[in-house]
Amino acid sequence: MNRGPLGDRLEGLERSLAHLEKLVGELNQVIVEQGRALQILQKRLQAIGDSMDQQELDRIRASSTKPPHY
Repeated sequence: MNRGPLGDRLEGLERSLAHLEKLVGELNQVIVEQGRALQILQKRLQAIGDSMDQQELDRIRASSTKPPHY
């Protein structure tokens, strides 16, 4: 059956919408994965920072000797 120009336009819009919905779903998945990776990296960065802070404290404690009268 011949749908005419309006039917053809509607079919084209439906195809475009389906494609865009699929693309949005894929992009959303990428964002979720990147969010998870970012959380892991933030935890690692915090751990490295904490370790560096502790090393600096240990270095300061080791290099500061108490006077003999203590």
